[in-house]
Amino acid sequence: MGIQPQPYQNFTSFGTATYRDDFTSGLSGISPIYNGGYVRSTIAGNEFLRPEIKTETEIGVDLRFLKNRISVSATGYSNRTTDVILPISVPSATGFTTRNKNAAALKNNGLELEVSANILKRGFFKWNMAANFSKNKNKVVSLAGTKAYTLPDSFI
Repeated sequence: MGIQPQPYQNFTSFGTATYRDDFTSGLSGISPIYNGGYVRSTIAGNEFLRPEIKTETEIGVDLRFLKNRISVSATGYSNRTTDVILPISVPSATGFTTRNKNAAALKNNGLELEVSANILKRGFFKWNMAANFSKNKNKVVSLAGTKAYTLPDSFI
């Protein structure tokens, strides 16, 4: 299954030129008479973006015993996503701050177990018990050749 890039990530867009400070409510470059001014986005477009590709495998079993009084279910799954799109910081000398790239691969495995029982049923009184367990493991398999990645504007 493919996850398409968000609209407009494959080219550099332009936005309305605005100015704001602590003393004014802001000035805008849009004018009904002069058509206004526009500025280039600080996010560089990437015409080579590919869709994120996700492959999933899941297997499960659902068992019921004693006329559905006891039930047991188990599910195991494995997901792998490649070509994950991330905003990558670029040198400011390029005129941009970030560029979206297919820069990561992720792996996700997990297990879910559930056991339930209808212990007692007398008229309007019902006593049910249930327990569940789940385990999920996420791993970054590849990160564009680096060991760490800090999200832009994360203040870390």
